[in-house]
Amino acid sequence: MLARLLTVGLILLLLGAVPVLAFLTARKPELRSIPRIDLYVSAVFSQWLLAVLAIGVIWWTGPGFQAVG
Repeated sequence: MLARLLTVGLILLLLGAVPVLAFLTARKPELRSIPRIDLYVSAVFSQWLLAVLAIGVIWWTGPGFQAVG
């Protein structure tokens, strides 16, 4: 039950929350004053964090990486 809840939560986060947050922050004028390299580093860090979260959910809830695909 907990495994299924974590899997569904991760899917909802990736499909729903991430695009909505990206849209909301893309419209902020104060972000235009931040150096571009800082924005890229932040984006890379966010992607790594999501990848680690996804790997953790797969490892903890599923039969392993062989079943993923």
